[in-house]
Amino acid sequence: MPPVQLTRRFTARYILALTAIALLTLAGNLLAEGVLRRHRDDARLLNLAGHQRAHAQRLGKAALALQLAEDPRDAQRWQAELRDTLAGFAASHAELAGRLDHGPELRARFAALEFDVQALESATRELLAHSESQSGVRLAGPVQALVRHVGPFYARMDEIVAQLEAESAAGLTTLRWLAIGVLLGVLVTLVLEGVFVFRPAVARLTQEIVAQSRLQRQLLDAVTAEQQRFGSDLHDGLLQQLTGLSLLIRLQLTRASRGAALEAKDLTQIGGLLDEAISEARRMSRAMMPVVLEQKGLAYALEDLVKQAGASGRVRCTARIALSGRIPEPSKSNHLFRIAQEAVQNALKHSRAAELELAVSVDDEALELRVSDDGIGLIAPDGTSRTGMGLRTMEYRARAIGASLQLEANKPRGTLVRCRLPHTYAWDGTGGDSPELGRSAAR
Repeated sequence: MPPVQLTRRFTARYILALTAIALLTLAGNLLAEGVLRRHRDDARLLNLAGHQRAHAQRLGKAALALQLAEDPRDAQRWQAELRDTLAGFAASHAELAGRLDHGPELRARFAALEFDVQALESATRELLAHSESQSGVRLAGPVQALVRHVGPFYARMDEIVAQLEAESAAGLTTLRWLAIGVLLGVLVTLVLEGVFVFRPAVARLTQEIVAQSRLQRQLLDAVTAEQQRFGSDLHDGLLQQLTGLSLLIRLQLTRASRGAALEAKDLTQIGGLLDEAISEARRMSRAMMPVVLEQKGLAYALEDLVKQAGASGRVRCTARIALSGRIPEPSKSNHLFRIAQEAVQNALKHSRAAELELAVSVDDEALELRVSDDGIGLIAPDGTSRTGMGLRTMEYRARAIGASLQLEANKPRGTLVRCRLPHTYAWDGTGGDSPELGRSAAR
């Protein structure tokens, strides 16, 4: 997988893990906020229930004090106490009823309490009415009626308070388990993130480092081998030609010193040897660094590469190059050219092709270089590549410039080498390449 796609995949997984953690934390906070709000409401209800119980107790106490009062001024004071306490009792009950939004069981208990509340309010009003004209033992009946309802009211209110406390405690337990659940969810997400994000990333990075180290050693070996091959070619080719040319010139000098005349055929032979030496030097120079790439740009260099490949006439080579004015900087153009050069050489050496095509195109995302042939293919039946070090060198060059390299089976037969360079690379503003070259062929 190309490094860019690999990075995108790991980044997407990492963002997904962070999103999961954020959602878990947000959900936990929202649920915790709801539980705490409910706990706060329960505390308010418990406070109201306590106030109503206190008011009921004060009603009973004020009623007994009113019955026992002998001084008219004390009786008036306890009457005022009864009225104020009754108003507070009614207000607490109304607020309690308005805030009670719990389950059906608590509502049923509160509905059963309603009878005692109304009985207490009615008995208190009746006592107040009788106290305007009566006092002492004559108030015993209304007082007993009021006190008789205080006990059942306390019992039912205690049940309501106990249930509120139980539900509040259950809410706190739920909050505790919720916090534990969110923590476990975050821990599980972090573990999954480590297993599916960081561990593969570290493993892939380790593989890349090992592969790069191995490739660098292979490249050093390849450079050494290439230097030896170049020295051998220089010794067996150009040096032999120059040596033969030197011997021929010395022979002619010796003959001339003896008074012999130089013949035209001898000069023609010398000229032919010079031409061969120049051609061999030019060939070796192109192999080391194509001058046309530096002088005329990538498009012309690729065009010249195709012409040189088809010069023997064994393979029909064609080029379709359309850069549309978007030209990579020189260093990247050199790597692209070397990739194309290696792909063409591999096709000529291994594919047994009759036709070869080199194409360059530009789309909205990348520059794409394609080298295809109709030969036996560079992929063996077992799925391995036939190119060996050549393919690894192309992959190394592609990674060096941030490109992706793929070796595919061509249709209907043959091999396709595809290299895509994203539009993140710098552009050469020199205009050395023509924006678009037409189809060319060299036989």
